[in-house]
Amino acid sequence: MAYKKYIKKDGKLYGPYIYESKRIGGKVVSEYHGHKNKINLKRFLWIFASIILISGLTYFLSTFNFIGLTGKAVLNQELNYSENQPIRGNLNLLLKQGELIPYSSKLIIENSGQSYEYDLNELISNKPAEGDFYVDTTDIFGTGLGYGIKGEKKIYPEITFVLEIYPATNETKNILETN
Repeated sequence: MAYKKYIKKDGKLYGPYIYESKRIGGKVVSEYHGHKNKINLKRFLWIFASIILISGLTYFLSTFNFIGLTGKAVLNQELNYSENQPIRGNLNLLLKQGELIPYSSKLIIENSGQSYEYDLNELISNKPAEGDFYVDTTDIFGTGLGYGIKGEKKIYPEITFVLEIYPATNETKNILETN
């Protein structure tokens, strides 16, 4: 049976000292096992691995935007507003170079339980451009008029070649068998 022992000396408490009692040949023998409790290494490793896994997963999901955090629109507003009053401000739609949003897109804003829907073409004064629709981290397909920033598309050259495969000769077989 293991137990902890504390020693009081000059008003100070020392310990815990770990002892184990055993019965050997009709006598009870105490055996000293150390000054403090040993750290449970398995438990420490599991906690450490869990922390590393959670932080790595959080970093991966936030970096590659798998959890739907877009950050594509920013509402620039004054911090002075009254409760139960509409929020007023400028909405900036941020696009990367090469992204093109369709001309007929709708902007839907939810505020204080109310939903407002606007046609994007009514809000933007820029002229629409013709091209393939593309928004980073979103599956959008099609071509036509839209709003965006022109980008550069990398076009790789087309390469044609002929691959000929010959049967192995006796010399090749001998070399392969000796190695």
